[in-house]
Amino acid sequence: MPEDIDAVYHQMQHLGNKWADAHAEAEMLEEAKKCVLATITLHYIGDGGTKAAAEVQAYASQEYQDHIKRMVEARRRANLAKIELESICLLYTSPSPRDRG
Repeated sequence: MPEDIDAVYHQMQHLGNKWADAHAEAEMLEEAKKCVLATITLHYIGDGGTKAAAEVQAYASQEYQDHIKRMVEARRRANLAKIELESICLLYTSPSPRDRG
């Protein structure tokens, strides 16, 4: 067990907050995916296209592709933050080899 338990506690708290923030960002972008698609689709429908054609154009639009890239990158950052937190937790909660007997 580490000598400075307060430092470990604060490190875990910091990493937990980092993961929570990254997870919230990823969730927000994932939840907004349909709204972004609908907004872009409406733009193309407004240009006189059919709904089906407008949706195809929306999927192909740079704006939608950029949203997907931001969404995937945010999820990647959240996953990395979670791994970092879980690694620290595992490090400090697993018994050391000498404790195992």
